[in-house]
Amino acid sequence: MPDLNILVIEDHPRWQGILQSKIQEALKQAGRPADIQIVENFEDGLKAIERTQPPWHLVVVDIGLPADKVRRRVTEEKLGMHLVERARVLCVPCIVVSSDTNFDHQDVADCFVKYGACDFLSKIRWDSDRLIARVRSILQVNALLPRQSTPVATEKPGFNAMKTVVDVDMEAYGRVVKQLDEGAGAESVAALNDMIQEFVTRGLDYIGLSREAVKKTTGDGAILVFDKASQAHWFAEGFHSVTWEHNQSRTERVTRRWFRVGAASGEITIKPNVDAQPDISGTTIVTATRLQKAAHVGELVIDVATYDTLPKALRDKYGNEETVEGKEHEHTFQARRYDVIPEARANSQA
Repeated sequence: MPDLNILVIEDHPRWQGILQSKIQEALKQAGRPADIQIVENFEDGLKAIERTQPPWHLVVVDIGLPADKVRRRVTEEKLGMHLVERARVLCVPCIVVSSDTNFDHQDVADCFVKYGACDFLSKIRWDSDRLIARVRSILQVNALLPRQSTPVATEKPGFNAMKTVVDVDMEAYGRVVKQLDEGAGAESVAALNDMIQEFVTRGLDYIGLSREAVKKTTGDGAILVFDKASQAHWFAEGFHSVTWEHNQSRTERVTRRWFRVGAASGEITIKPNVDAQPDISGTTIVTATRLQKAAHVGELVIDVATYDTLPKALRDKYGNEETVEGKEHEHTFQARRYDVIPEARANSQA
């Protein structure tokens, strides 16, 4: 199998080394060699992207390149993102990195929606594990690396295990279903359910996992199980980014889809059923559902056990610990919120 060809456009020597080493680590885990080429400025980056033979399999771009620094920030963004846009035109997946402290959430959304980036990583809150996961998942989606399977599916059933459970739920699902059923009929409701599951699949693609992580589907969402809390965090980021991209492309409010996500970590019971797909049960699942119901759209709400096992770079994204009430106030949970898409709540009410 020939080497993968990966282009890194980065002017800072230290970051060149970081990006190159983490990309190599991602590919080493899959046993796949790569030729990683590094260029240092906008002009050379543009020339390199335009090269079609041998083809590029992935481009990583720092949008704050030397040729942009004397220009206004808005122009700098357009020049940097021009490289991303050219990569999209040439059907090459692209990851954006930036140290710009003024880069807000709308700028990040533009990376995805307007310019077609596969992901955005901030150097200010750098997360090497996320870069490794995203490199692997992007190449897996393009069938250049084998997909990972979640170990739950291969474990022997009928035992207890420590897992992180995620509950995904669509806001106002019942109202939307009623409108669809009365307007276009049952087929439109089925199409909505398929769309929701496609969002879940794309969220899993974001971290390079298959739908084996999905243990239960409901009309308005899904229950997923992960081995690591960080996988749950990254899934929620990917899932909310996918739905935000969908909503940004919709001009009519009725066609937008908003979601809440909750996660809890602890022991669950795994048992077989006639379909060979394990059933799961336990209070951890109940906790994840309660936290999901306490979330606002565009948020991830997690319990203390999940928060405590996250790496510091991810913990820094969460707010202060707070008390969340359970069903009919019979129980309370200590939790933290991560506002993945800060604009979601205002936009869902617009």
